[in-house]
Amino acid sequence: MKTILLVDDNTFILDILSRAITTGDRHTAIRTARNGRDAAGILKSSRVDLILTDLNMPIMDGYRLVEYRNRHCPQVPVLVMTAGMSPDVMQRLKVLGITGCLEKPFEVEALTRLLLDSLNAPHHLPVPAESGVAC
Repeated sequence: MKTILLVDDNTFILDILSRAITTGDRHTAIRTARNGRDAAGILKSSRVDLILTDLNMPIMDGYRLVEYRNRHCPQVPVLVMTAGMSPDVMQRLKVLGITGCLEKPFEVEALTRLLLDSLNAPHHLPVPAESGVAC
């Protein structure tokens, strides 16, 4: 079973995406976090195969979560979403190694398909056992 980590401070988005993904693929587990700090804790303790994160969240934003992922779990694919798309956001993401960003609002079915397709993409590699982190 593969696991997607959904990170957003909006519980409605977490709930709707969780339901849509598990309806689309019953063999995919969903973990959720309401901020980057909680997501980092999940990455430390659990195997995660794909991350979808919002950028604007309290406590620890999506940029800092991507920085954490880059240092500790660079093999885990990450998709980013935001309601505040701008050239500055795209430049900041580019520096972090993220080349695309999904803009809110989005169609749930299209995002669900993108997540499941990304999860099953051939570039997805297993985590080396000696990495020392769960992700």
